[in-house]
Amino acid sequence: MQRTMNRRVKMLGVSAIVLGALIAAAAVLASVAAEDWAEPRVESLTVKQGGIEVTWSASGYTSGLVGSEIGRSLTGNANDWQTVAEVEAGTYTYLDEMDGVDLVNRDSGSVWHYRVRLTQRGPTGAPTIGEWSNARSATVPSISPPVYPFASKLNELGYMWLVWTEHNPSWSSDTLVVDGYAMLRSVHEPGTFPHTGVVSVIARVPPHHINHPFQVEWPEQRRLRLTYKVVSFSGVWFSATDTLPWFVVPNRLRPN
Repeated sequence: MQRTMNRRVKMLGVSAIVLGALIAAAAVLASVAAEDWAEPRVESLTVKQGGIEVTWSASGYTSGLVGSEIGRSLTGNANDWQTVAEVEAGTYTYLDEMDGVDLVNRDSGSVWHYRVRLTQRGPTGAPTIGEWSNARSATVPSISPPVYPFASKLNELGYMWLVWTEHNPSWSSDTLVVDGYAMLRSVHEPGTFPHTGVVSVIARVPPHHINHPFQVEWPEQRRLRLTYKVVSFSGVWFSATDTLPWFVVPNRLRPN
């Protein structure tokens, strides 16, 4: 009988220890739940030839981090942000290669804004998306443009020459070494600015070239206008696209 009582007392003691541990664990979970989530911070933005490198950090309660989401904006306005990447936990740097960004927005002097937010698992294991971090901005360094190009007449094969003068003496910044020249083509509505249309790169040539022939590709819709210009480029970046006018190909030159 005494042994049975002793065994019960021991079992009650063990139960009390287990119960105490559970209460303590619950208290810890409660404190974690009440605790602030990890706080992200954009530490630096670096403009490179391949894009903009974003570096950030996380402070505070960082247990259970799942990953980070990187947001980008050309204006910094509240309704003008888009997610450009989601990376796994432990990654705190990302090179934004500007995929999908309009060519006319990828020019020197443009200002880009970035922010990050974290996804973190709480006491229940459910992922929770945190608040956005501070926003930081980076300005694309200046790239000197070529001298204004002009065009020859279309020849019988439908080819046109764009001719320009190489900028002299220096046409590179310390950050962005110029790779050469790019020919931009815009298809746009009549009476509108070329940068509002569909802008594409039709050719790239290395430095020290001052002309380039190409075959004109007319849009299927005859009412649309066709314009060209030459810019300098460095990786994914272009010299300011608004410093030189576009060359208009008159519709009267279009073959019947």
